[in-house]
Amino acid sequence: SLCMKELQLVLTDLRKIQGRKADSLTVQAAYKLGVLKEVYKNFVEARSSYLEALGRALTPDDKFRMYVFAGAASYNLNDFDSATYYLGKAEEFDEKTGLPEDKARLYNTLGVLYFDNGNYLQARNYFTQASALIEKNNPDDKLSLNSLLLNEAICYFKLESYDQALA
Repeated sequence: SLCMKELQLVLTDLRKIQGRKADSLTVQAAYKLGVLKEVYKNFVEARSSYLEALGRALTPDDKFRMYVFAGAASYNLNDFDSATYYLGKAEEFDEKTGLPEDKARLYNTLGVLYFDNGNYLQARNYFTQASALIEKNNPDDKLSLNSLLLNEAICYFKLESYDQALA
């Protein structure tokens, strides 16, 4: 909570100095404040912070990340239209944009969104993409990998592909 207070003070001062110009310091401060707000399950303020960072972002990588995080926060608010919009904007970036962990988050969130809407085939495709990124770029992250594989298995189960679900 102390860190959040300090980041809010930093952002207030940066807004005074920078006005509405794009700058990397405001992007990083707003992003980190958003992450902390998410930890405390304050998804409204988290999304607001991510959108502020998006509005100040200079690089495609920063814009991509903010779309992904704003989409995930929107999903957690049950605001599925906004989640679809922000995640769709993130998907529009070319494949070279964004860190692998941000792409895995994008695919996982899209998978959950499609799963909730009953499109288990598309959900499984996104979970598979996310798990492939984790296996390739961070194979020691067994917790994330196992979670994604479980999500894939549940999709197979819902699709009545029981042998593939067991595999």
